[in-house]
Amino acid sequence: MIDQESNPEIRSSQPPPQTSTKNSRYTFTMGILFLIYIAMGLIYYFFPSQLFYLANLGTKIFSSTQPIPDTVPERFWSFHTVILAFLLAMISLFSAQSPSKKGLPFLHFLTKAAMASGFIYLFYTDRPLFIYCLGAGMETLIALVLLWNIIRMTTQRS
Repeated sequence: MIDQESNPEIRSSQPPPQTSTKNSRYTFTMGILFLIYIAMGLIYYFFPSQLFYLANLGTKIFSSTQPIPDTVPERFWSFHTVILAFLLAMISLFSAQSPSKKGLPFLHFLTKAAMASGFIYLFYTDRPLFIYCLGAGMETLIALVLLWNIIRMTTQRS
């Protein structure tokens, strides 16, 4: 019997393993999330005033909400926000590189679901800031995209 591993002629004649369309879409989605998290983290750290100005434009449309106060948060909290964005970027990158691992996308989904819940909670218990609505909407959208990808990847393997 011929050993396929030791014979390069047989190994090179075999077609490469097929990657599914669902798998490549998932990898693409995770790559896009990686870039978004890196960009948002850098923008939030280096341009917080400009980011808050843009976020406060929504209060002109939704007059029942309040703008973010003029004081920019301490750099301590800005740094923590950037680190969280970096952490989510790395989870997205590692998820894109290893789509067969279920733990990373599920961790990503749980993070987004918790953040969306937190924004909704703050909107009702703190102040009705527009940024809470914006945050809850963005986090919920990302959580739904992640959940959709997790379901697709799970059903593909079954």
